[in-house]
Amino acid sequence: MTSQQAAKILEDYLGSIKDLRPRAIVQSTDDLPYPSSKIKYAHFVHTENLIDQNKFTKEVASMLMESYGIIDSFFVEDSDAVNTEYREFIAGLKRGIITNFKLPNPFGESKEVLDFINFFEEYLFKSGKKPLFRGDPDPKPSFIWDAVMDKVRKEKDVATYIKIVNTRLTRAIHLDNEKSGRELVFV
Repeated sequence: MTSQQAAKILEDYLGSIKDLRPRAIVQSTDDLPYPSSKIKYAHFVHTENLIDQNKFTKEVASMLMESYGIIDSFFVEDSDAVNTEYREFIAGLKRGIITNFKLPNPFGESKEVLDFINFFEEYLFKSGKKPLFRGDPDPKPSFIWDAVMDKVRKEKDVATYIKIVNTRLTRAIHLDNEKSGRELVFV
């Protein structure tokens, strides 16, 4: 795969992400323009190219970490089952009940994000370049999300859960660094 092909695959992939709320939270893997494995590989090829051209910044890394990390959480094989559970979750919140439904991490699932960080940090090291995040005291958004969601579920904090559900941050990513925390009304 060339770097141009990788960039095109990522562009097509990002264009396939839709915000279907309130009726759905995930999309079918059939909505992906390419198999998820090819999209993940495109992330690696694109990242190597950016590193080789000295265009790989913390901002670019963060966007690609997020993009890579959401592939398997926003696109699932049995989207109907997950979306039915999501609608039940929303209905429960309206009644003040928190179900066991786990919202997809809008910043990328932590394991996948960590795998991607390990990939590009190793490539940077092997290329003789400085690491971007090693020793960085700032926690990554995907890990913060997990901690906040664990706390909200553990404390059964319905009000905070409703605020989280009603923000754009729970579904859409924007690679132009313009995330909108604007409130929506789903619950």
